[in-house]
Amino acid sequence: MIHPMKLRPRPFEDIKAGHKKIESRLFDEKRRHIQAGDEIDFFKLQDLQETVRVRVLELRTFPTFRELGEAFPLADFGMEKVATVQDYADAMHEIYDEEEEKAVGVVALRIEVVTEPLD
Repeated sequence: MIHPMKLRPRPFEDIKAGHKKIESRLFDEKRRHIQAGDEIDFFKLQDLQETVRVRVLELRTFPTFRELGEAFPLADFGMEKVATVQDYADAMHEIYDEEEEKAVGVVALRIEVVTEPLD
């Protein structure tokens, strides 16, 4: 199955270059349908014209972004410049509401690029 998702420019470029190996999201209804072996087409925001396809190698769920960040090297998130796990969690809370995080938990999608961008 192929799942479409939108992604900000910097993480998109990090995935495309192979630097970002884990995409973290809320474990909401949309993400609950993803399974290992599925593929994701990431569409680069704002114009959604550039795309990169990845294969999901593994999914792991966690109650919070902090706990997710403690489970993997920060470099796997494409966040080499982030100093601490708390910095990572704070960055995720700029995107996702903490109340939603508490309600649905979070998911780490370990990914690999399977095609060149379709732009």
